Amino acid sequence: MRALRWTIVMGLLGAWAASATAQEEGEAPRRPVLGELAPDLYYLENDKDKGEGRLKKERGHVVVLFFFRTDDSASMDAVTVLNKLYKDLGKKGVTIFGMSPEKKEKADAFMKGKQIEYGVFWGGAINQYYDVAAFPKVYLIDTNGILVDRFHPGDNLEERVRAQMRKTPSVGADPDALKNNLSQAKQALDGKAYGRAYELAKNVSTLAEKESDLGKSATKLLEQIVEAAKKWLSDAREAIQAKDYDKACRILAEISVYLEGTPVAGEAGNEIGRLMGDRELKPKMRKALDNAKGQALNDLAAEHEAGKRYVEAIKGYRETIDKFPDTEAAAAAEKAIERISSDPKTKEAITKLRVEEEADRWLDLGDRFAKIKMYDKAREYYELIRDKHPEASAAAKIKDRLKDLPKELPEEQPEEPASTEPAAEKGG
Repeated sequence: MRALRWTIVMGLLGAWAASATAQEEGEAPRRPVLGELAPDLYYLENDKDKGEGRLKKERGHVVVLFFFRTDDSASMDAVTVLNKLYKDLGKKGVTIFGMSPEKKEKADAFMKGKQIEYGVFWGGAINQYYDVAAFPKVYLIDTNGILVDRFHPGDNLEERVRAQMRKTPSVGADPDALKNNLSQAKQALDGKAYGRAYELAKNVSTLAEKESDLGKSATKLLEQIVEAAKKWLSDAREAIQAKDYDKACRILAEISVYLEGTPVAGEAGNEIGRLMGDRELKPKMRKALDNAKGQALNDLAAEHEAGKRYVEAIKGYRETIDKFPDTEAAAAAEKAIERISSDPKTKEAITKLRVEEEADRWLDLGDRFAKIKMYDKAREYYELIRDKHPEASAAAKIKDRLKDLPKELPEEQPEEPASTEPAAEKGG
């Protein structure tokens, strides 16, 4: 019996901790990898060239992808759980999408009056992006579109989602932040930083109520930015005629990266294609595109920094350095990391955050062991929190857990894998 439980727990821990290996560039389909951008979703495969993917439109929201089958009883039980989560958090910056490999017509026969409150992607196309072998399953995506976790919906779903909301708060949950973003967008437009202005205004337009004053203002501002970008594109074309290729490449790259999915970005793409056809100009154009992409990553990292989410900020800046070295954006990212790392208050905040994350990880492990009645192992992790991180928020949660935890009957223990030992956590 104990050996069987170890088999179960290793499966649980492996699914929690391991991330898939990224496929080589150019291979399809690309499987999701924890810590990387989640593969985007489109209602129809042939719609990819007709606009942004659905997940990109949800940037600024925490996204829950709920994978289910209507002919699976556990999935249908989870539908009720997800409906409640949608009711509680759907207007607080959390987006939920159902994901079923079934055709809707076939699924209707199994619904039996159950109502799904959130949007659903029906059909087998989702399996090209998300390798889900067992249902139900939840994939959790942060406000920057990064896949951060995957788990069974019965495994502390709401607690995990709320924890992610604390780590990467949804802008839509804070009207003051939306107003501030709109103000920043206007300032960026006045400063002719059209790409950044569009990014900020688009974020407000996506998250604000469409018919609200804020939503209408964002829509109007977006129209103004696009018109300004058209004039900016004309400046790029004039720069090409004058053989000022540095200026032309910079403008075209920023329009292409920041205003992706708009007609003006499509026109910029045509100009980029022509420049890329010139052997001498191709490296210059590529570097400008890399720099624009790095700037966009830096913008996201700067938002984390402004929100005092310093760990996420440093990760964002490092991503720029890793992906786009030898660009101005990478140099700016290095300076930003140095600034964050040298500030004593920032160091203290990062230390506290890491304590919270480690305590949350131990709490999760303890709960997993308790769930399969391995109470001694659960107690070890709970006591680690109590002894090492008594100031963490998780410490308040383990008091009742420790008090109510049954004593495990003594049995012969098998040799335990090193990866599940609390001692390994102590060293980490």
